[in-house]
Amino acid sequence: MKCLYYHNGQSGNNKIEKKKDYIVSRLKTKFERVDCFDNSTRLLMLEKLKANEKEYDAIIFSGGDGTVNNMINDLKDLKNPPILGYIPSGTVNDFAKNLGLNKNVKKSLDAILCGKNQSYDCFKVGEELGIYVCGTGIFTTASYKANHEEKKKFGKFAYYAKSIKELFTKEAYEVLITKEDGTQIKAKSILTLLINSKSVAGYKFNKKANLHDGKMELVCVKQEKDKLTFKSLLTIIKMFLFGIKSVLKNKNIKYFKFEKLKISFNNPQTINLD
Repeated sequence: MKCLYYHNGQSGNNKIEKKKDYIVSRLKTKFERVDCFDNSTRLLMLEKLKANEKEYDAIIFSGGDGTVNNMINDLKDLKNPPILGYIPSGTVNDFAKNLGLNKNVKKSLDAILCGKNQSYDCFKVGEELGIYVCGTGIFTTASYKANHEEKKKFGKFAYYAKSIKELFTKEAYEVLITKEDGTQIKAKSILTLLINSKSVAGYKFNKKANLHDGKMELVCVKQEKDKLTFKSLLTIIKMFLFGIKSVLKNKNIKYFKFEKLKISFNNPQTINLD
């Protein structure tokens, strides 16, 4: 059996780089050959995978939520993609929480080498695949604005610092949501999330979420004013601290499950897709 190991050196604080030899040695207890790639050889890795889909029996990779998203999209056109194994080493690692994993490399490797294969829902936005969340509005661009050095030094607090700046600048937008049956919802929103996850931004957003039912959840925080209101801010804070169920009775919260959805905005919006 052959294995490919890929590490994203731009994720988290890079402490896992020091454990590369240990990771490879553990993988060699199951795989007769382990080929290693990183950011500098990523294109070569993709060329090898596309040239011969049967080259590897498994792809093991380490990184954060963005790395998971990139890997899924890199492999989406393969007819018979290899089995994936994940070692979380990012800043927040929401996807890993869904799998019951943490940053303990030994435990992650134990799951890869001794655990059972499992399927997991993913979703499509345009031509891109997502694995756990797609959002637009306040706080959703923080992960893009925080650079590698800031994340390395401050961890997830680098995201919080970027989010605070949006409290005074982010504006609400008009959103039109069209369900599969043709029903439409038109609202002014400050935050819209499409979720297939128990954890979002490091918080237990919906601990009872079903990640294998072929459905996602939409959460839309409505408000009438252009700038973020104090009431909306409190609602968002409560939603993340205590979970989505804590705000379902709020008239400014729109929530439902779906399989297919169309969303349009009155002006261009930055989308966070992971």
